[in-house]
Amino acid sequence: MKKNYIPGLSILLFSIITTCGLQAQTKIGLRSGLNISNLNYYFNENKVEDQEAQNKIELGIFLEQGLHSKFDYVFEVNYFESGISIPSIPFNLTTKSLESNSILKFRILKGSFEPNVFAGIGINRYLQAKDSQGFTYDFQEDDIHAFGIGYLLGFQFDYNIKKNVIFFDARFKNSLSNFIDNATNEDFTIQVKKQETVLSLGFKYKLN
Repeated sequence: MKKNYIPGLSILLFSIITTCGLQAQTKIGLRSGLNISNLNYYFNENKVEDQEAQNKIELGIFLEQGLHSKFDYVFEVNYFESGISIPSIPFNLTTKSLESNSILKFRILKGSFEPNVFAGIGINRYLQAKDSQGFTYDFQEDDIHAFGIGYLLGFQFDYNIKKNVIFFDARFKNSLSNFIDNATNEDFTIQVKKQETVLSLGFKYKLN
């Protein structure tokens, strides 16, 4: 009996997807900006003092799909760099990463000028890490993690010019997983947690 519902559900799902695709707007775009990054060090769960953020870059491409008059879904792929400096040692750490973000965006006002707020989750893959002490970061080791997961919150201002959109984007990104985490060490623990504030400009093109 349950099998009789499958064709009907399939047709309903196909109809919803088709309707959304025909009625909702699809955009593709590019963004780039300043990444004010913190790879915060913790020794024995205490945050190391005298840490300074580093200004790095973030570049990305994205697809934005309208879901509703107020909501859009955005899928991003970004390249970014992160870092931290501890002048008192002295010491600095720099990483290079790729990330993919899934974002739900809410449009506050509709018109030529559109303010938006958004929230999302992201997965990043560390490509490279190096520090001023010459330490080699081996992503095969148990306490150095090549992948991370986190969340992001932000706002965006869109300015519509016919089929084109120019926007300003400000976001806060916080990692829920640690880049370095050797909490199993009997003598001491070292953790590195990533937090970033990103300010960017971008361009969108309306496909329909």
